Amino acid sequence: MIIEDKITDFMEPMKKVNENIIYLADIHFSIVKTLKTKSGKIKKIRTVVLLDELFQKNPGEDMIKYDNQIYSEKLKVTEKEIMEISKVVLKKEISCSFYKR
Repeated sequence: MIIEDKITDFMEPMKKVNENIIYLADIHFSIVKTLKTKSGKIKKIRTVVLLDELFQKNPGEDMIKYDNQIYSEKLKVTEKEIMEISKVVLKKEISCSFYKR
């Protein structure tokens, strides 16, 4: 997964405690479907972009499962297809969960 920054205004680094920041981002997916034919295996790849989605840099395990389920419903991924995030373009920093006071 490639993460690109297009953010010009960052939150103050002195206030951040952890890197669990929520961003507004464009997420690029590649969905791979393998077909078995008489001549061999064929891979069909389709690329999809979701615009203006919420993205966390360091999510927990439950959040990863939930996000994958939501993305697979939005992209209409079947059981035979494999979904991968190929690129994330960060557009805006929304919030951080902990700050020093």
